Amino acid sequence: MRKLGGSCLEGWVILEARRSAVPTRSRRWCRSSRSRSSASAPPRRPAGSPAAGRPGQFASANGMVEAPLESAEVAEQADASVSKTDVRKDVRVRLPLSAPRRYRTIRERIRLQTPFDPPNSTEIDLSPRRRVILLAARIGEPAVVDWCRDLLNGAVPHNDRRRPSITWLGGRHAAGELRRGGVEDRGQDHWPRVWAARGLLYVWRPDAAASVLAGLDDPAWRVREMCAKAVRRHGIRAAEPILARLLDDPVPRVRIAVEAALTGSGRSPG
Repeated sequence: MRKLGGSCLEGWVILEARRSAVPTRSRRWCRSSRSRSSASAPPRRPAGSPAAGRPGQFASANGMVEAPLESAEVAEQADASVSKTDVRKDVRVRLPLSAPRRYRTIRERIRLQTPFDPPNSTEIDLSPRRRVILLAARIGEPAVVDWCRDLLNGAVPHNDRRRPSITWLGGRHAAGELRRGGVEDRGQDHWPRVWAARGLLYVWRPDAAASVLAGLDDPAWRVREMCAKAVRRHGIRAAEPILARLLDDPVPRVRIAVEAALTGSGRSPG
């Protein structure tokens, strides 16, 4: 009887245990177990951050752990970064050298480019004297004298690319004649000789006297007039026989300039 009672008691205990095993408690226990497991697990570390337990090491994107950088390796990488910066700077400096050139060959540059810049919008409005002096300051007075002498002799054309722009001597007037074009066809080809003789009023060299003497016999009266003014300015004694003949010139302005040259009024040594 005692044995039966003991078995009955054991059966009752088992029954009560089954009744008390509610599913919600098991689910709650599973959740708490997961939370306890996640709390106990180490946190994830992003790639490149120091690996746990081994300070100074970094984990790359593929999961490999790299060894810490020594001071020598850090210095080597710093030198490499500086050299890359220097190379990029050099490339920036050399870029203009690789830009397309305006002239393909040196011969084409000589043929198409004049070595003298024309006067700008301010310089072209200066007086003839200031323009000539400014040009002489840039290319030298002997070069300006040679150019004026050759223009007066007809040795070079007014549009010679190897010489300065004729606007240095003629100013706005010369610019207008160049825009119209056909200077020879319109009978205006004497103007470059007039401007050249006027340029010799402000720059001078004794060997230019022969060109001025030849200009006294020029068929254009404006050239004869300006050459007579140059004779007066520089006191060319060899011009007196020619000036005496020009006293009967049909153009009054030429006769006035010739008389002023013969009397020597306002003559300067040049």
